[in-house]
Amino acid sequence: MKRFVYINDDESSPTHDLYCDNRISNRKYTLLNFLPKNLMEQFSRFMNQYFLLIACLQLWSLITPVNPASTWGPLIFIFAVSATKEAWDDYNRYLSDKKANEKQVWIVRKGIKKHDICVGNLVWLRENDEVPCDLVLIGTSDPQGLCYIETAALDGETDLKTRGVIECPNPDKDIRRLDANLRLFPPFIDNDCLGNETKLGMSRGIPEPKLTAMDAMIDKLTGAIFVFQIVVVMVLGIAGNVWKDTEARKQWYVLYPDEGPWYELLVIPLRFELLCSIMIPISIKVSLHNVVSLDLVKSLYAKFIDWDREMIDLETDTPSHATNTAISEDLGQVEYILTDKTGTLTENKMVFRICCISGNFYGNEAGDASKDKQLLNAISSGSPDVVRFLTVMAICNTVIPVQSKTGAILYKAQSQDEDALVHAAAKLNMVLVCKNGNILELRFNTSAIQYEVLETLEFTSDRKRMSVVVRDCQNGKILLLSKGADEAILPYASPGQQTRIFNEAVEQYSQLGLRTLCLAWRELKEDEYEEWSSMFREASSTLVDREWRIAEVCQRLERELEVLGVTAIEDRLQDGVPETIYTLRKAGIHFWMLTGDKQNTAIQIALSCNFISPEPKGQLLLIDGKTEEEVGRSLERVLLTMRTTASEPKDVAFVIDGWALEIALKHYWKAFTELAILSRTAICCRVTPSQKAQVGTLRLRPVLKYDGCPSVSGTSLFNSVSLMAYNVFYTSIPVLVSVLDKDLSEETVMQHPQILFYCQAGRLLNPSTFAGWFGRSLFHAIVVFVISIHAYAFEKSEMEEVGMVALSGCIWLQAFVVTIETNSFTILQHLAIWGNLIAFYVINWIVSAIPSSGMYTIMFRLCRQPSYWLTMLLIVAAGMGPILAIKYFRYTYRPSKINTLQQAERLGGPILSLGNIEPPQQRLIEKEVAPLSITQSKNRNPVYEPLLSDSPSTRRNRYLQERVSKNELTFTGVSHTWREVKESQAGITKYGLLLVPFHSSINEMKLVIPKLRGGGGTLKHRP
Repeated sequence: MKRFVYINDDESSPTHDLYCDNRISNRKYTLLNFLPKNLMEQFSRFMNQYFLLIACLQLWSLITPVNPASTWGPLIFIFAVSATKEAWDDYNRYLSDKKANEKQVWIVRKGIKKHDICVGNLVWLRENDEVPCDLVLIGTSDPQGLCYIETAALDGETDLKTRGVIECPNPDKDIRRLDANLRLFPPFIDNDCLGNETKLGMSRGIPEPKLTAMDAMIDKLTGAIFVFQIVVVMVLGIAGNVWKDTEARKQWYVLYPDEGPWYELLVIPLRFELLCSIMIPISIKVSLHNVVSLDLVKSLYAKFIDWDREMIDLETDTPSHATNTAISEDLGQVEYILTDKTGTLTENKMVFRICCISGNFYGNEAGDASKDKQLLNAISSGSPDVVRFLTVMAICNTVIPVQSKTGAILYKAQSQDEDALVHAAAKLNMVLVCKNGNILELRFNTSAIQYEVLETLEFTSDRKRMSVVVRDCQNGKILLLSKGADEAILPYASPGQQTRIFNEAVEQYSQLGLRTLCLAWRELKEDEYEEWSSMFREASSTLVDREWRIAEVCQRLERELEVLGVTAIEDRLQDGVPETIYTLRKAGIHFWMLTGDKQNTAIQIALSCNFISPEPKGQLLLIDGKTEEEVGRSLERVLLTMRTTASEPKDVAFVIDGWALEIALKHYWKAFTELAILSRTAICCRVTPSQKAQVGTLRLRPVLKYDGCPSVSGTSLFNSVSLMAYNVFYTSIPVLVSVLDKDLSEETVMQHPQILFYCQAGRLLNPSTFAGWFGRSLFHAIVVFVISIHAYAFEKSEMEEVGMVALSGCIWLQAFVVTIETNSFTILQHLAIWGNLIAFYVINWIVSAIPSSGMYTIMFRLCRQPSYWLTMLLIVAAGMGPILAIKYFRYTYRPSKINTLQQAERLGGPILSLGNIEPPQQRLIEKEVAPLSITQSKNRNPVYEPLLSDSPSTRRNRYLQERVSKNELTFTGVSHTWREVKESQAGITKYGLLLVPFHSSINEMKLVIPKLRGGGGTLKHRP
């Protein structure tokens, strides 16, 4: 459908009311659809449907054992909390939209707010103004009618893009493509888009609810509870029917009503289902955005991120901000970081360092090639090779020179590489002075040189080069100037030219981590250019496969090139990048670097950033090949190596180029995904933006594999008020204040980042830990039930009284469980734990004072009975005694890494080594243990492990270590394999990472100890 927009005639335009305004909206709800849409989203989850079903069944008086309000009240409250949080988040999105919509924008006739822009308005933008909507460029202050835009807010790219006359289809979300036609008479424009029809508006999409790793695990564990609950209901239902058929008939005096055959099959099982539904408290129901208690905790975590003074950008004084409050805890679950290089790891500030011109090398990696004396002498003498090299540097680009107010020349470049090359050429006396239309003016030394730009062959990620066709205005010659990656230039060199020296230069510069570009040119004949130009214009005007046809035509011209030289540009790493990556890798996080640089450059940058470790600690595996079979064999070989070295401490990484990556993703998806999971580090070089997106879709998270009564008539032991309060208050408040708990201090975590592996490996929340807590709760339930029943078995007590005793026992146990599981106490935590216990008695005293309640006077009577308090003491002792004993055993004899650090924090002593946190994996292929070579610092203090007992072997080890700690120690004396040493029951002396077996048959062991001033020595040790 064509759009005809009348320019600057928004009032009388016949199409004025057909198009939307310029308001943008990221809101998820409106006032009209909030309630139905939110309820629909919440009830789209199975567990929410389950709780709704339970609440509806409570309305059936025949089967409900409690007052329906005990279920409906908490259900409505919890859903209201979730809806309120959703409304609050949506309101914040509305405020953000309002701030963006009310920005001041100037149109030709007046100044208006951004959201008041109408289709057809002429918008006036000044330098560095934000583009308020999709605009068609009509005119600029530039003589050529061009403007540069930055799309960092859209795609993160800080490079400048050129915009001019364009064509575009109907509104779509592709920010890299826009086609539109401008007609001067009559004054209207086809296809002008505003608001949510802009590229940005259509790219946003509908916000989807996010599910964290913990949410998914809770969902599964809640499902396991549900299955267990169904089993219990079936068992109790059968037992209830059996009891009814055997015992109920004997109790003729009770006058049970006559029931139909459906009673046994339906009523009794449903009654037990309602009784057992408390196994999944509504306060931890799995709602759309997780459990409500945890939902509020997540909001607090997000606020802690916003308030963190250590997370402020010092340059801009911008604090951190959590835009999504539902996934805060996933920061501790991050296992993979995929990062670009330029502008992410580096400063994106290019500096021209070295170059190779016609086989001559100029500059060095520590200096600036523009200050090289040999190069300056060659320029002064007018060396033709150097002049042509500098000409390509200055012209083969899309840079626009601009005169500043002070008269200096400023360059507007689309990329930092082009900016660095043009500035370097200017320093070397080849200055790009101005660009008037298609005429470029250069100033070399004192001479003015002019070129006419005939065609520009723009850079693409597929071609990996760009070219310009120019006419030398001095002699009329037509020249093709090209620059690009080595694989895009060197293979197209003229047959007679030797390119070996340029290949060596590229390899040498890449080893230094520099960005390399090859420069070339070719002189064209007039008829050759005319023939090619007609094909290029035809390809540019085609509507089908235009980009492919343009690339094909460009390929015909960019051949038989004369390679002029190689440039090397440095892009410095940002401050703190290596240290940050090192810390994150110690925390067990896997890193992927996706870059368009060549392989050697990417590897050197990875080494500089601490992505990979140098030999011998690190090992780099290469996946290469140009065909499907070659890539398959290479991938299989690397995958086999990864499997066999999985249990070794060696840091193994793999590197793959864009060509092999394309084949691997297309034909070997499963094998490549397995390789991605096994590898700690991956380097993808020469990759395109589309390949980066494909890698981002890999499911990199590894799959974790885990080996390993009263009458049954269906009557609730607890009253309805107690059930309601238990669901809403007693089980939720302690969880909420746990947000203030810290298992370790920030300083300890930063000193030992590998402790994060506990979170990533799922050790804190998995089926195993869930089974432990489920078993603990089952044990506590048995303790409470048995002690409560037997304590009041011989007293004339009502069921409500026994139920209150049991509920009191639950609350007391809950308080002590939360206490022993809390690591760092604050006043709020004490108030929550013990205040919750006091509130329990206050609430029940108030309810007991109401004559119409079923608990009338019960709490008053119980509190006056010594047996009640003795029962509470027995419940706490029986319930917490075994738990405390198990915790003491684990902390003392089998402490985890977290326990070790906690103990060090409490005692104030340092922990020098935590060892390997990752679980040992079974080695698939036994290998000989190669002789180790460990260098120990001369001033290094002996390693002391305070948790080890001072056994004779420990004292012997410490004595030997103190003897050799002042020298550089190299172990050369054992040729046994680890299996042989282990089978021979040899003693082991530990030197940090060095294991020295003392075999019983060895009378003396030689340790080569280099002396400080040359020579060597031998230390003899008798076992």
